[in-house]
Amino acid sequence: MMLGPLFDTINKAAIERLVADGVPEGQHIDYKEQLPGTTPGDKREFLADVASFATSGGGDLVFGIAERRDAAGKGTGIPDAARGVGNVNVDAELLRIDNMIRDGIAPRVPIRTLAVSGFLNGPVIVVRVPRTTTGPHMVTFERHNKFYGRSNGGKYLLGIDEIRSAFNATAEAAERAFRFRDSRIAAVVSGSTPVTVKGAALLLLVVPDNAAPGASRLDPRNVPRERIPLPLSGGGNSGYVAEGVVLRADDGYSLVMRSGVVEGVYDFSRPDNPERRIIPTLKVEREAVRFVRGSVALLESLDLFAPYRVFGAFIGVKDFPIAAPTEMSVGYYERRFDRDLLTLPDVELPSAERIEVAARLRPMFEGMWQAVGWASDPYYESGESEKW
Repeated sequence: MMLGPLFDTINKAAIERLVADGVPEGQHIDYKEQLPGTTPGDKREFLADVASFATSGGGDLVFGIAERRDAAGKGTGIPDAARGVGNVNVDAELLRIDNMIRDGIAPRVPIRTLAVSGFLNGPVIVVRVPRTTTGPHMVTFERHNKFYGRSNGGKYLLGIDEIRSAFNATAEAAERAFRFRDSRIAAVVSGSTPVTVKGAALLLLVVPDNAAPGASRLDPRNVPRERIPLPLSGGGNSGYVAEGVVLRADDGYSLVMRSGVVEGVYDFSRPDNPERRIIPTLKVEREAVRFVRGSVALLESLDLFAPYRVFGAFIGVKDFPIAAPTEMSVGYYERRFDRDLLTLPDVELPSAERIEVAARLRPMFEGMWQAVGWASDPYYESGESEKW
């Protein structure tokens, strides 16, 4: 088990319950009495723990927990007391942990860290390692270059067959993500969505690394409805549906799925002017950035981690003109999509912190402009995107 379903809810009482209930170490939790040391061996040991969790389903490293000892003085894996890690500079230690992982594991593992105060000898520090689909993860520190997995008995070196299987699983995960995108396009086209799309539409999907398309990753009751962003729309009403939680508006919807995916659909069949058949490019790009930024913030609060992959598609848009900036007067409204379905280049957001969403989404938007003959996105060329 991990320490609670939501990382931000971990507190002193949750730590104390681990000790009171005698929750043993296992595949998804590991106790350490002290923070990682500074010797090369200490660092390798810590990085191996992190890599093993990331490759084998995720888990929590809990520092500041003393283990019970058997008659021979050997650790039993059962917590004895939560005492804390001592009088340390918490910010500096969390930065050190992050730097060790960034520089010593490949591909990088996105972690979350938390210092829980109130214990006898200082804070207990929790490092949450997500299940990833970008593994297996190699410990590269000082050319160690080894892969680790984890079972209930702790971490272990992966064998050749296990490494091969892990790489195959990563490739299959990428294929599943594209199949999932295609299935959501089909759902919009067929009307099998919480809000039926009346005509042309923009579909956006924000998929966290530890999402599980087609399976369940989160409880819809844990989704804070007030934090669900709408694509290109300012307000709506929410409710539960079979897929998860939906926020409806007159011109689209947002859907937070049990799988951990956020889906946004904007219907270009405007209720105030259904005959207007134009793609409002400035609004599309500016509001898509806002939607993705809001989706990432929501997903991180639900322990659904980076990297995030963003998919986009225009549906039912054949012969729709694309609105260009007014200074591009030549060809204004004359460039049109030549197909009903336009899938846009997918984009990866490598981190939930300090990510420049507008800059990262540029290739997706340029796919839209290039589909009608422009070489690049004029809003990025002009600097307009810097305001988003």
